[in-house]
Amino acid sequence: METSSYTPPNHPIHNVKLSVDQIATLVRRVFPNSELVSYEQLSSGQSFNNRIYFLTLKHYGQDSLPTETVLKVIGRFFDVRKIQNEVSNLLLLKRHCPEIPAPEIVAWSKDTKIIDSTLTQPINSNETMTRASGSHKWVMMTKRPGRKLLKEDLLGPNSHAIATQLADTIASWRQKMPDIGSIGNFRINSDECTTRDNYTTLHFRVEGLLFSEAQPVGPVKTPFDYYNHLLANQINKLNTNGIYIYLRPKIVTALEEFRQKKLPYLPFLAEAHGPTIKSCFTHQDLSPRNILITDTPTGPKITGIVDFEFAGMFPVYEEYLNSMVRSDGDWPEPFWNRLLQELAGRGVKTPGVDPMTLEMWKQGCELVTLIENVAPWWLDAGHLEGEELRNKLDEACATVENLLTTLAA
Repeated sequence: METSSYTPPNHPIHNVKLSVDQIATLVRRVFPNSELVSYEQLSSGQSFNNRIYFLTLKHYGQDSLPTETVLKVIGRFFDVRKIQNEVSNLLLLKRHCPEIPAPEIVAWSKDTKIIDSTLTQPINSNETMTRASGSHKWVMMTKRPGRKLLKEDLLGPNSHAIATQLADTIASWRQKMPDIGSIGNFRINSDECTTRDNYTTLHFRVEGLLFSEAQPVGPVKTPFDYYNHLLANQINKLNTNGIYIYLRPKIVTALEEFRQKKLPYLPFLAEAHGPTIKSCFTHQDLSPRNILITDTPTGPKITGIVDFEFAGMFPVYEEYLNSMVRSDGDWPEPFWNRLLQELAGRGVKTPGVDPMTLEMWKQGCELVTLIENVAPWWLDAGHLEGEELRNKLDEACATVENLLTTLAA
């Protein structure tokens, strides 16, 4: 069933879609002797970066194969690196944290010629396959059971039990996933195709930042390297993207001076992280919408953590900053505070626990807010113009100017 919903032209998944015949062809190529029974398309309003289809399959003589899968077709503004990253993350989680209820990779295509699969040998494409997926890159994974975590769950009588389970999950990946020594997203460390015989022994490397237009020159080793690059990338967007031309004369000189003279000495970077605190595995979009729970007679149980497409190795406090600044409002404060207490009790570094004092944490939130407002991505979608756009740019400019004064003090 195809959900009817309008996708704006500026949206990453505008004109990114597959017909039922195309999906059925993909299924037959990935699962020989199987067929597509039904499918449901997630509406555009519920998925921003990908077109997502939930598939129900029937296998003949292969009872061990998954009957429910998720087909994720990546949006227009991303390349094969996003698929490589999500595949790498899910394979690494299966290897090091098998207890985490994450989806399992089934197959993916980084081009239209070869399908990599954890079930079979590499599947060579043919003309039919090329017509089926077109130029779209895609990944197929198992579907986790459960429903989305709701705000009512986080404020209800079972909130403590949910916080305990979520803390166990976060502590597991932060403590068990190996530190590879760099900050960034993952790539499979091989040009060879992945098969059922080698996917458990693949090697991975950290390379680049998916959400940064300009890629780092060389490895990103420290929190300063990371936040300095994010700020430099935003300044570059400010200087090159015409939508921000109104802001340039107001803030660009002050931003460059701050980046060169003040940023290296911020206590949040110079003291709170310190030389012994390294990067750790980070989901990078840990929101209730990406957590699935199943209601049981003994209470709710977390049965799925999904959407690892931007996950990777990041500074130890980045997960909290992403949740509290970039995704402000997703977590009710009482639940968030309980989750932090649970994490601290498991030995996970959290805001307010030495060496990250609350004052330093406040500074980290201010730094990320500053970076986000230099060239706000939410104004780069082309949906605003004229006075409305100018007002929003003025708001961003005022935020940047105020935070430059605060952080430079």
